[in-house]
Amino acid sequence: MISNIYYEKQSGDLCRMHSINGYFGFQKIDKSQFLHYCSEYDNIIKGLKTQDMDGFAEGRCIISYILEKLDNKYLFLIPLYSYKNIRNNIDIERYNKLIKQLNCYFEFNKGHVWVNKKINGYWYKIDSISGVHMINTPSINKNGYLLLLDRKLLYNEIHYLMQELSNNVKDFEIKAINLYYILKLVKMNKTNDNNFNKKLEIMISIKDKLHDYLENNRLNKNVSLIETHIKECIKIFYK
Repeated sequence: MISNIYYEKQSGDLCRMHSINGYFGFQKIDKSQFLHYCSEYDNIIKGLKTQDMDGFAEGRCIISYILEKLDNKYLFLIPLYSYKNIRNNIDIERYNKLIKQLNCYFEFNKGHVWVNKKINGYWYKIDSISGVHMINTPSINKNGYLLLLDRKLLYNEIHYLMQELSNNVKDFEIKAINLYYILKLVKMNKTNDNNFNKKLEIMISIKDKLHDYLENNRLNKNVSLIETHIKECIKIFYK
């Protein structure tokens, strides 16, 4: 089985590209395409130099950007446990349960990243340095993680984040940004159900306000009024 799992041997410092191709199970992108996406991403997030080293901003990195662009997928970041309080805004117990329900996640340390995939009921580490190996049921330790949330888990995350944002959480910024990047991926098409359509209109309004929040936050503008409007919309949604 292991011999049939696609992986790429390490070339230079391209482990991010290799892990992405490991996710797809074939060479989805080559070096020139990867560097092109890095340039695109750096133009969006000013100050990053993604071609030279990985950088995290808005709970994302270049892998998040590429998987959203190429496969319409959302990755939730759990940062490397590099100092005591870095994960204070994350319910690690919740995500430690959630990681066991996934089919795929990326894992990284200070100098390397790889992808872990569940194939035919078994977990495999697909690593451009060490190759392909069967691993135990995943759990969150001191490494960093990018959890691929899709289908039911993605909608559960929307509900969780909206509940959190409506409760005056201290970490409003990162939860609001995470919610925006999820809602970007969700199809919001009207149906023949009027009640559904009313809820949908509110959700679209929430997404639009989250976009305004993100854009203004990048420019270091005051976002307190937008934050209030987001909370109000969420409360209306749940009425």
